[in-house]
Amino acid sequence: MTKEVPLLYDKQLSCHICDHNFTSKKLRSRYIRVKQVNNDFSKEYKDASRNPLLYEVYVCPECGYAFNDQFQETFHQAQREQFINKISSKWRKQDFSGERSHEEAVRVFKLAVVAGEQTMQPDIILAGICMKLSWLLRELNEEDEATRFVNFSIQKFEKAFSYGNYESMSELKVIYILGELHRLLNRNGEAIKYFSKVIQHKHRHMEPQIVEMARDQWYKAREKNKAVNR
Repeated sequence: MTKEVPLLYDKQLSCHICDHNFTSKKLRSRYIRVKQVNNDFSKEYKDASRNPLLYEVYVCPECGYAFNDQFQETFHQAQREQFINKISSKWRKQDFSGERSHEEAVRVFKLAVVAGEQTMQPDIILAGICMKLSWLLRELNEEDEATRFVNFSIQKFEKAFSYGNYESMSELKVIYILGELHRLLNRNGEAIKYFSKVIQHKHRHMEPQIVEMARDQWYKAREKNKAVNR
């Protein structure tokens, strides 16, 4: 009889701040079943407890530094000392290495927002953290808090766009996401502006799927804008 492979496994990690070695659970990809991908790239899963976002952020139990795989591992000594003085000095040892609920995932994502700000992670990284946090909050029906982090995400994406610093994300995708996040908050004028930038972008031929999505969302935003202004 074949032994069933566990749902979760332990990932070995080393803290970027204090060098403490610890483990954090990860979800095996074979158990992930996507039901739907939404227009803001959030995903709905057939089993909500098998959402890989629940285990994306790692938290050092010793110093409280929270990070994901996109965080830069090296930073200035001054940033490390700032985190230790402002966060670690007040940290009570906590263990997030086990199975997580949505509520616990929200807690660790909020810790990652703080850690990212203190260690001056790139805007595009913090934008992604805030956006994913808003998805988790939306699943918990915490709409006001989700909106708060959508706004934070927009601020960070706009800064990344203004500086042209996208890390591994394409400019077209960043612009599209800005349009969609504004549309979700019923800022249809802003949404139309960003979707138009995608549709008219000089490299639009390189990502036809993003351009097609932008056309669809541009139409929705325009119709909503017309309805509001009648």
